[in-house]
Amino acid sequence: VWYLVAQHDGRLRTYRLSSIQALTVTSTPFQRPADFDLARFWADSTQRFETGLYRDTAWLRVSPQGLKLLAGLSPAVAAAVAGAAPEAEADGWTRLSIPIESIDHAAHELLKLRAEAEVLAPPALRARLAETAQRLAALYRKAPRARRKAAERD
Repeated sequence: VWYLVAQHDGRLRTYRLSSIQALTVTSTPFQRPADFDLARFWADSTQRFETGLYRDTAWLRVSPQGLKLLAGLSPAVAAAVAGAAPEAEADGWTRLSIPIESIDHAAHELLKLRAEAEVLAPPALRARLAETAQRLAALYRKAPRARRKAAERD
């Protein structure tokens, strides 16, 4: 994925190249400002973007392995994990909060932690993961269709 950083109306803006539908090449020259630091701009821009996305919080219990996996979900979650004062429990699991974008997005992302995390709140996220787990369990309790049909023919 490629992005273009450009100045428009005196402000720096970021454009995703695949979203540009038309452009006009002009002969107007452009000089990159000497004090412009692309790496710093990108880091700041990404942080602002992610901060705007994450509008809610989830409380979790995670195993030591889950804690490692959690830090790999996104930079915002990694920052929350690194900056948290987690509450360690006797069984080695940890309670902490992470920022989430939405219930749907969080459910999708937290499934990557497998059984190394338990959502404590919000209730809607916990319910969504429970429903997904039930559907997965029902799917995998059935014999595979191809195997069943082959067995029926034999």
